[in-house]
Amino acid sequence: MQKSADSAAPAAPPRPRSTTSTLSALPAPFARFASLARFASLASLGSLARFAPSRTLGRTALALAAVSLSACGQKTEAPGGGAGAAAMKIPVSVVTLREEPVKDASDYLAQLVSRHQVALYPQVLGAVGAIYVKPGDRVKRGAALLLIDPRKEAANLSNQVAARGQKEAALDLAKNNEKRTIALLKEGLVTRQQFDEDKSLREVAEQELKAQEAAIQAQQTQLAYYQIVAPFDGVVGDIPVKLGDFVTQATKLTSVAENQTLEAYVNVPAEKLRLLNADSRVQILDETRALVVEAPVSFVAEEANPQSQSVLVKASFPNDKASLRAAQVVRARLVWSSRPGLRLTTAAVMRQSGQYFVFVAEPGDAGPGTVAHQRPVTLGDVDEGRFAVLSGLKVGDRVITTQLQKLRDDAPVDPTEQAPALPDGGAGQAAPSTASTASPKP
Repeated sequence: MQKSADSAAPAAPPRPRSTTSTLSALPAPFARFASLARFASLASLGSLARFAPSRTLGRTALALAAVSLSACGQKTEAPGGGAGAAAMKIPVSVVTLREEPVKDASDYLAQLVSRHQVALYPQVLGAVGAIYVKPGDRVKRGAALLLIDPRKEAANLSNQVAARGQKEAALDLAKNNEKRTIALLKEGLVTRQQFDEDKSLREVAEQELKAQEAAIQAQQTQLAYYQIVAPFDGVVGDIPVKLGDFVTQATKLTSVAENQTLEAYVNVPAEKLRLLNADSRVQILDETRALVVEAPVSFVAEEANPQSQSVLVKASFPNDKASLRAAQVVRARLVWSSRPGLRLTTAAVMRQSGQYFVFVAEPGDAGPGTVAHQRPVTLGDVDEGRFAVLSGLKVGDRVITTQLQKLRDDAPVDPTEQAPALPDGGAGQAAPSTASTASPKP
């Protein structure tokens, strides 16, 4: 019975072959991974013992250990090894800096004003009798726009004209009487007093006729006020009145504007006026900060605004494309001066802890090849998507513009020359990238 019990008891699993020599031949990272794999295979041995015979269990354990070590050995045979991976060159694009004009400028808001824009108000009272145009029509100087009912004043004019006929008849009679009196006076048939009276009547009749003609002219002028005409060539604005509306001198009828020439009104801080010179210009920018039009400064006010302490600066420019409107508020850039310097695209700039950095492709110190060197730079304003470089770079430097997040100081790179980017009005809004892993070169 004891012998059968001993034979029925399962035999202890064989101890796996030691892999110490194999693990010691592997690099440290792979040896650690192989040790974990060996531990996993041995740990699973207990669970396998419950369901498998002892001989099968031993062979299975040895197979698992061999597979784990084989897998570790395959991973250690990566081509090039760790040193090869570190020496891989990162493909980058570079831009060679060249000297070009750099503008010293400040951005402001400007209001556009037309020197030929007027709101039309009536000078008489009455009802709107006719509207000859519609908003947006282009009209010539003197063209009729609206008519206020003129019938009452037209009737008055007719009365004045009729009265002039009476005055003319009275003058003719006075002249004839004076002629007869002169003839009779020569013959001594009338007294000198009679002659003086007839002469006075003739002079009175002449003055009365002149007065009547003046009254007719005044009435004609008054009647002309009932017809609203264009004061100059331009475009008709909104017409807020309609037929039959009673209007007064305070009622706006419409407006006429000519926007072919506009003025930009820019309020500049008084302390900035010292930067103005004969070459200063005002640039009008669109919503993407692209240049629309520019013109030289034409006027600088002699006094500052007491509330804002700003000085009015004007520039007159043509609006040939009709893309701007009077009373429009636009972005304006006041270019104080222009000087030769360097400009750098915003895509090449990183910012870390308030300091701007760039990577420059330069020959390596250890041997042939090109590496990325990180440089701190001082930058000015952004114009058309590019910074003005104040310090830190020089003409001929090859600045890296791509793969910035993958670069570190002295990293090997494979540079490809990139053509200078065309000015992009929208790029001026782009912020420099932030590379948290990069650190400035000591």
